[in-house]
Amino acid sequence: MKKILTTLTALACTVNLVAQTPLAGSTQEAPVEIKAGECYLLPQDFSNAYFTFQSEKDGLLYLSLSKPLKIFGQGNPLPLYDKQCVQGIEGGQPYAFYSNTTWGDSITMTVSFVEGKPYLPVELTSTSLAEGSTYRTTEHDGDITFAFNVAINATAVKATVELGSGETIDVSNYRTSEDYNTQGTNYVLQLADTYNALTGSGKLEAGEPFKVTLSNIASTTNAENVYEGEVTLTLKASGESVRLQSVSNQDKLQSYYMPGDDDGLITLTFTAPVTCEAANATLAYGDREAGTWTEVKVPYTIEGNTITWNVQGIHLTNVPADDEGNRYVSISLKGICDKEGFPVESNTIGTTGTILFSYLVETMDINIYPDFLPAAGSYIDDTKEVEIWISAGKYLTFDGAQVTYQHGEEQVTDTIPSDQLRQEDDPYSDTDLLVYVPIGEYPFCKGEVTVALTGTLAANGTTPEIKVVYQSEGARVDGIHSPTGTPTSVTATWRLDGTPVPTPSGKGIYIQRMTDGQIRKLNINH
Repeated sequence: MKKILTTLTALACTVNLVAQTPLAGSTQEAPVEIKAGECYLLPQDFSNAYFTFQSEKDGLLYLSLSKPLKIFGQGNPLPLYDKQCVQGIEGGQPYAFYSNTTWGDSITMTVSFVEGKPYLPVELTSTSLAEGSTYRTTEHDGDITFAFNVAINATAVKATVELGSGETIDVSNYRTSEDYNTQGTNYVLQLADTYNALTGSGKLEAGEPFKVTLSNIASTTNAENVYEGEVTLTLKASGESVRLQSVSNQDKLQSYYMPGDDDGLITLTFTAPVTCEAANATLAYGDREAGTWTEVKVPYTIEGNTITWNVQGIHLTNVPADDEGNRYVSISLKGICDKEGFPVESNTIGTTGTILFSYLVETMDINIYPDFLPAAGSYIDDTKEVEIWISAGKYLTFDGAQVTYQHGEEQVTDTIPSDQLRQEDDPYSDTDLLVYVPIGEYPFCKGEVTVALTGTLAANGTTPEIKVVYQSEGARVDGIHSPTGTPTSVTATWRLDGTPVPTPSGKGIYIQRMTDGQIRKLNINH
C-alpha cells in the first residue's frame, strides 16, 4: 500500500508534462468524466467541481493532488492520505464525485487506476509506542493506540498480553475513534488496569519484556478484507508507577476553615516520593456561561510522598447552588511527577499527572454576635479603646473599623484598617475573638460616638452588624475644633497616641494646642 501511494504521489509531480483539463463550470447535472492517466485543473473561483469515473474492472482509483483537498463521493469524503484520495471501484459501476472549494488555490488532480481488489487492504499505519519501548501507565493514561488505514470491526478484535513465562492474559478494555482524513480506525487498547494487576501480583517486574497482540482484525464494510496475521508489539515493563494511595478528605468541605484549623488541610499520600512545579493548586466553582466561574489559588506543600492542600482562610460562601440546591467545588493540582520526572497516575481519565477531587460545600451553623466594653450608651470621654467580644469571631473576616463622632458642626468618620486593630483569642474559647479599637485620642465633641467593624463576612455567608453607639460630653479636650477669632500660634502638637512632635509631617491626624488655649485637630492628607 505504502509503495503504491509513494509511486502515485511521485507521478503527480509530473503533471506539468500532461495537458491539464479544466473542471471549472462542471455541475452536478453536467459532470466531467475523468480518465486514468489524465490531469485535471480544479476551479479557483470558490466553486465545486463535479466529475464521474467508471471502469470495466475492479480496482482502486487514486486522485493525486498538488495540495491536500477533500474529495467527496456519494456525499461522504474519500479517504485522504496526505495529498492522495483513494476510492475502491467495482467494475461496471458508475461513481460520482465532487471537490469542495479550492479557496482560490491552483490545484491539479492526476488520475490513476490500479486493477485488483476494489478496496484497500487492512493495514496498520502506526502505533503510539515503538517496538521495544518502555511502557508506563502514566503516559497517555496507559493507553496504546493502533491506527488502521480502514474502518475495522473493533468488537471482534482479540487483544492479549503474553508474559515471558508464556502466560497469556486477555485484555477487554478498549475504545475507538475515527481518523477524519483516512476514515480508518484508531483502536485504543486500555492496558493500565491489566498492567497494574500484573505488576501488583509480581507476575511482571521492572525491566521484563511482555508482548501485546491484536488478532481477528477485519474491515467493517467488507468481510473479505481481513488483516493478514496478527499485530504484535513487544514492550518493556517500567515497574509500578507512582499513584495516589490515600486522601484525608475527598467528600465535603465546610464553607470556611479559620487559619490554624487542621481540618482545612487536605493530605494526599502517594506510593512514593513526588515532585511538582505548579505554583499552586486550583479551587474552582461556578458556570462559565453564567459568568460565575471562579478560580482560587490554593497553596500546597510537599514532604516526601505527601502533598498537603491548605484551604484555610478561603471563603466558600459565594459558591452558587446547582438545580438541586447543592454547592460543589473542585480542587486540582497539575504536573505531579515521581522523582524521575514521570507523571504520576491520575485519578481522572485524560489528565495524566493531575489529581482532582470534587467537594460538596456545607454551610457552617454558627452564631456570630458581639458584646462591648464599655457597654452601649456609656460615656467614653475617659476610654482609650473599645473592647469588642465576638462569639465565633474566628469565623468572621472584616476590613477594619470606623469611628464616627461629632466635631464642631461636622460629623466626622475615621477609618482604621484591620491590621491596626489589636486582636486576641478569647482565653476561654477556641472560636471567640476579642477586637480592640483605639479611640483614646479622637477629638470628640458632645454627642454620639459610633464604633463599627466594616466589610464583615461570616463563614455562613451572612454579614453581621458589629456596631455600638456611645455618648460623649465633649470634655476630653474641652472640644477640639477650628480656632475661632483671630488665628493664633501653635504651642504644642501631638499624634493621636499622645506622642509629642515638633512639627507635623506626613499623612495623619494631629492634635494642636493654640496660644489662646484652644485645641484643634489637624488632618494632613498629602
